[in-house]
Amino acid sequence: AAGILTCLPLTLVFAGRRYLLSMAMLHWVLYSLLLVFDSSSILRGMLPASWLPVPVAADLSPIVATWAAFSVLCFATAFTLRVPSLDALQKSEWLSDEVRRNTQALERTSNKLARANADYARLNAQLSATNAELVDVNAHLATVVEEFEVVNAQLRERNEDLGLANAELEQANTALQRSNERLDQFNTAVSHDLRAPLQAIMARAELAAVAAHSDPSRVARMTDQICDSATRMARQLDEMYKLSRLEDRLEAVESVPLGALLGEVVQDLEMKIRTRRVNLEVVHPLPHFVGSRGLLAELFLNLVDNAIKYGASERPRVRVTAVPAEAGWAAVAVEDNGPGIPEDQRTRVFQLFQRLTRDQEVDGVGAGLAIVRRIVRVHGGRVAAEPGETLGGARFVVRMPVRDQRSSGVSAESRATGLSSSSSTAGPVAEA
Repeated sequence: AAGILTCLPLTLVFAGRRYLLSMAMLHWVLYSLLLVFDSSSILRGMLPASWLPVPVAADLSPIVATWAAFSVLCFATAFTLRVPSLDALQKSEWLSDEVRRNTQALERTSNKLARANADYARLNAQLSATNAELVDVNAHLATVVEEFEVVNAQLRERNEDLGLANAELEQANTALQRSNERLDQFNTAVSHDLRAPLQAIMARAELAAVAAHSDPSRVARMTDQICDSATRMARQLDEMYKLSRLEDRLEAVESVPLGALLGEVVQDLEMKIRTRRVNLEVVHPLPHFVGSRGLLAELFLNLVDNAIKYGASERPRVRVTAVPAEAGWAAVAVEDNGPGIPEDQRTRVFQLFQRLTRDQEVDGVGAGLAIVRRIVRVHGGRVAAEPGETLGGARFVVRMPVRDQRSSGVSAESRATGLSSSSSTAGPVAEA
């Protein structure tokens, strides 16, 4: 029995320290019992002698000692051999538990990641669908924007057309207003200005008929007067027709140098200038006017002729010079040394068939200044009657807008002669 119990641990040495420790404890328990049995008579009385391997009476101490020594050898062998220890096995089990728990945690994390991936895939699918919808919406919006731009372009074109139509309508209204003004002037001239010579003709014709048998010489004088009145009426009709057809004579607009234009005007009036011995002074340089050359020539022909007619009776003087004007305008003044124009008559002189003197020696029917005002208005300018500054008589200032910088009024040479950008007059100004 001792041999079996002693050899049994050796078979368990390589099974692990856990079992070896258990068997070692069992060996020590049995060892203690043998010691007790060795000293007790109970064993001898209870066990048959044939069961005992040695005589009971024999001393068991050597066997026990051998057994104890072999047990100690088993303990030493168990601790010296490189076999898994109990702590290593416990740590291995703990590590196995940790690995299992970590594996389970990893599995749970993997499951969560799988679910997250599935959610992400669903979200990506939703985003892809939303992006597709947004692409469709953007394409639709691009189409709408293109249609909107087309509509805006059409609206701009219509607005431009409407603006042009409004401008044309304003021009037509302005032309209609001027036509109405001309019609009123014509009606006034026909009803008032032409009635006077017609009444004179009728009165003299009746007197001539009465005196035909009694005073032939008086009839001859009245006949001459009738002829003069008819001639005057014909001239008035000619001037009225010229005034009514003035806009039809508007030629191509160009930049007209007034210096050369005034030279032509002086040549046309040369006979009248010599007859009246007029001192005519044209101060150069003169600006350029942008307009119809023919109408501008008629404009200054009427102004210079008017200055010659209403200048001083002895040694008449006429002066034509450039005057300062505001930016974008050019101005020229025609001045005489006559009696001038009263302040309350400076607007009236531009009306048709209006004369400030009844002197029959002064030629004309009172249409020259009306033609001047009409020509200036056709060109978008202004004309004003002012008191004279240099010669002391009447001064007419014509201001025209400058449409070309190359003909923008007075040149550098004229500015060097003392012309400034501001003008001053000796009295009130009446513009027409």
